[in-house]
Amino acid sequence: MYNEVKMTRIWGRRISKRGWLWLLAYLIFLLSIISGELLLRSQDLQPAETRPITIYFDNSSDQTKFQPEIEKYLKDKGLIGRPSNIKTAELIIGPNALKHSLPISSTSTGVPEKLSGEKIVQAQSNTNLYLGTQLDKIAGTDASAFIKPLAKALQPSSNQQWTLNAIGDIIEGRYVYRAMRVANDFTLPFSKVHDRLKSTDVTLANLECTIADGIPYPEEGFTFNSPAKAMAGLTESGIDAVNLANNHSFTESVGFNGMLNNLTANGIAYFGGGQNATEAHTPKIITTHGLKIAVLGYDAIPGTPEATDTTEGVAVIKIKPWYPFDESYIQAMEADIKKAKSQADMVFVYYHWGTEYTHDANDEQREVAHRAIDAGADLILGTHPHWVQGIEWYKDKLITYSLGNFVFDQEWSVPTTQGTMLTATFDGTKLIEATLTPYQITNYSTPGWLDLNSDMAHTILNDVYAHSWWPIPNS
Repeated sequence: MYNEVKMTRIWGRRISKRGWLWLLAYLIFLLSIISGELLLRSQDLQPAETRPITIYFDNSSDQTKFQPEIEKYLKDKGLIGRPSNIKTAELIIGPNALKHSLPISSTSTGVPEKLSGEKIVQAQSNTNLYLGTQLDKIAGTDASAFIKPLAKALQPSSNQQWTLNAIGDIIEGRYVYRAMRVANDFTLPFSKVHDRLKSTDVTLANLECTIADGIPYPEEGFTFNSPAKAMAGLTESGIDAVNLANNHSFTESVGFNGMLNNLTANGIAYFGGGQNATEAHTPKIITTHGLKIAVLGYDAIPGTPEATDTTEGVAVIKIKPWYPFDESYIQAMEADIKKAKSQADMVFVYYHWGTEYTHDANDEQREVAHRAIDAGADLILGTHPHWVQGIEWYKDKLITYSLGNFVFDQEWSVPTTQGTMLTATFDGTKLIEATLTPYQITNYSTPGWLDLNSDMAHTILNDVYAHSWWPIPNS
């Protein structure tokens, strides 16, 4: 019977042509299974650690339409438990992780009424969602559009991930000096916050006083001086560099130059001020994780002299409310930023600006911030108003218009005792997460972190939210 069908020998066995075809079909099927498994594995998400992806839904229609798609995708990957409340602001992603978030609601304009936890979540139009940890914009017209950004967000971090803490105004004079003197503890102002301050790779602050020996230390008035031993609080808190471009860092040449020497002796870099205009306008370069970060500072408030070719002082810009808008200063600032960007991977800029005792940044602050980013700045950090002000995303760069007082003695009003610390996480040069941590100042000197579930914490963060700008997609 074998004469009726041509036979082929495989491994010493004879197989008919029909058997060969079945074998070939089986091999093709097996190969397809293997290839499909490899493709599936290539798309599997293996996060290095549990971490949040923040998704903000603009309205209930988007929530109903898209959240089930996202949840199903993540659940199929074994990365998330099913949330019980679809009006969510956070999805916690990780092996066998369960959803953990606070509810979030929105106004008719899409601006959140209440901040969930401490995340900054960018708002969006009805047809877009944003992944907060990646700052990616996702078209909301097709649920499949979520998959690629979600997969990207869940990829293990590169070895260039690093963190930054940035804080607002620090004075160690006047009533703060009195509190330290009475307690005989010149680290007192940082006693409740130093561990968290130094927990990041880089920590920046605005130093709005003179710290030097051999000068007066008044406990009233508007001169903020403290002896050199007050440097201990800065070093204990791991502060790497301070902005001097403000209206209280200079009271006299002896004290200012003494402070420059004290900062250097304590390993703390300074920027925005110096012994002449060249130093004041030269960025301080901070190196971390193989990256060079250039930091600049500018003062828009009268008080400290502007540095010249031959005299000490600070870098200045002139905008309202104290000056008519001066284009020449803004162009000089843009030139500084462009030069700094040519020397570094990233540029951060501190601005001492704006109107005191208001949550509203003015239009000239916004113009300066936008032009700084257009010139190459990657992060804008604002100080001076003594109250927190809003934030803004411009060309995917973060602007904080005022972080508020940090170490200060203005206990005559509640908002002047409140502020936020910005903690930013970067993957290389890309900002992948931003957090505002609220605090309250007590004893005319000492900030302390607030419970995020407290009414005061929500009040501070809602003040930021209500006075922020929420641009339409691709703006």
